[in-house]
Amino acid sequence: MSARVGAVVAAAGLLLGLLAAVLLPALPLPVSADLRGPGGPAVGDRVELGAVAGRIALLVPAALAAALLLVPGLHGHRRLVVVGAALPIAVFLVAQLNGVRDLGALVLVYAATAATVLMRSVPGRWPWSIAAMLGIVPWGVIAFHQVGALLAGGSVPVGVRTLTILVLLAAVAEFVQGRDASRAQGVAALPTALLAAGSLLL
Repeated sequence: MSARVGAVVAAAGLLLGLLAAVLLPALPLPVSADLRGPGGPAVGDRVELGAVAGRIALLVPAALAAALLLVPGLHGHRRLVVVGAALPIAVFLVAQLNGVRDLGALVLVYAATAATVLMRSVPGRWPWSIAAMLGIVPWGVIAFHQVGALLAGGSVPVGVRTLTILVLLAAVAEFVQGRDASRAQGVAALPTALLAAGSLLL
């Protein structure tokens, strides 16, 4: 798929996400940071950072992908720029949807995803293999929280589970297609578009 097709995909996801943002209730994505320290009391204050407007936040990766795909002059680096800028944010938000609230864990999810994109841009077989191993880590954290919540009797909405699987499959497809630079630019927008459009399920 061409960069133009990718921009259309991202824009379509963005429009559906905007529809969800207008029609559906607010979707808070709280983030917490436990700053008591290792020697702190067993019971203490937990700093709660302000909840963001979740439905708007879910639009950010698709908007970023669409904008970057429309920027002239990126040429062969277009896919790297698009994926490197948008995918880490998308995985960060998927983690939040699945109940990952600790700021430290979320930062590491973001960093591992960004490192995956950077590593696979290095030519050769070994960087690609290392990128694949790195890329599993954020999704492992997400799976741990999703499955753990279900086993502990918690509640993970069906929409969240469905959206998580869709974004994961799209991210895998983008990773595999990335070996062929001629087809990778369009599919680069797929995970972020699904995240935005999938907010209709939440």
